[in-house]
Amino acid sequence: MISVIIPVYNGGKYIDGLFRNLRAQQETAEHFELVFIDDGSKDDSFARLSAAEDGANFTVAAYRQENAGVSAARNAGIRCAKGEYITFADVDDFVTADYFATLEKAVRAHDFDVLMFNSLRVHDGDAPHLETDDAVFCPMTKDDMLQKVLYNPTAFGVVNLLLRREFVKKQALLFAEGYKYYEDYDFIYRTLATAEKLLFTDKILYFYILREGSAMQRFTADRLTCLVLMQRLEAWFPDVAPSFAPYFSKWGTNRIFWSILWQAALAFSRKDFTRFAAKTDAMAHLLPLCDCPNKKVRLSARLYRFSPALYYMAVRLMGRGHSKVQPAVFADFEDAANTLSKE
Repeated sequence: MISVIIPVYNGGKYIDGLFRNLRAQQETAEHFELVFIDDGSKDDSFARLSAAEDGANFTVAAYRQENAGVSAARNAGIRCAKGEYITFADVDDFVTADYFATLEKAVRAHDFDVLMFNSLRVHDGDAPHLETDDAVFCPMTKDDMLQKVLYNPTAFGVVNLLLRREFVKKQALLFAEGYKYYEDYDFIYRTLATAEKLLFTDKILYFYILREGSAMQRFTADRLTCLVLMQRLEAWFPDVAPSFAPYFSKWGTNRIFWSILWQAALAFSRKDFTRFAAKTDAMAHLLPLCDCPNKKVRLSARLYRFSPALYYMAVRLMGRGHSKVQPAVFADFEDAANTLSKE
């Protein structure tokens, strides 16, 4: 059996849509368990989940806890899951019509600790129909998989992983609790670094739905304080994945900071952006990225090195048509920036 762990916080309005999506799955011989963890919702989420009926190829298990954050909810799901394999989903996203069938195929045909697959970001209501072509599963080395995430971390989340539960238990893999951001990157890196048997398929199985007002659109000081998770990995990798450690030391934390600085340019006025960049020593973070394999990161880092003012204008111009990052002011970030500058 495969368990799909789904944290829920005030997600009642998305539950019916998710069940319609899952009931439209292709037939499978493998049985799936949907493990919902209600994280202290104040709406009718838990009532809806408790009343949900099993589907043709899945059962529904709903648990409730006091509000403790998405990491605590996922950890509870790991402990409650009964399947031999586990994966993750979010209540406001969708999966492809052959999601179950493809995961079943992987489990039946291959021996692995970790399978990583692709997802697609789409705007609300725009989930496309994809051809249900067969997935090709390729064995990967630990370093190759880690570098795939390092070069483009925003392309992957925990929803892109299928994990053997015994491996998760053996390595005591849990999400770092008390962090609003980057806990998923931390989990992914620690998972890939400790796995022995890894598979990858470039087949898209998951739709990440971009919604108005989502956490990804809010630029808050937590994005700076949560960087400590990446900084801790810099000290951890030399013992666990020594051949990968130099790459992460150069590009890991700095690559995440690059995303923060990009959002800062979209959220701040020119004056506040200049103050933010100076306080966080942005130049020191971006210089190592001037030879990053990711072209967008590499070129924008070089532009910042040449002229922070031109970088700011370029990001604002590029993000004007599609960015929904909400405005912010530097005063709300000053304490977090002071903490970061002391690390």
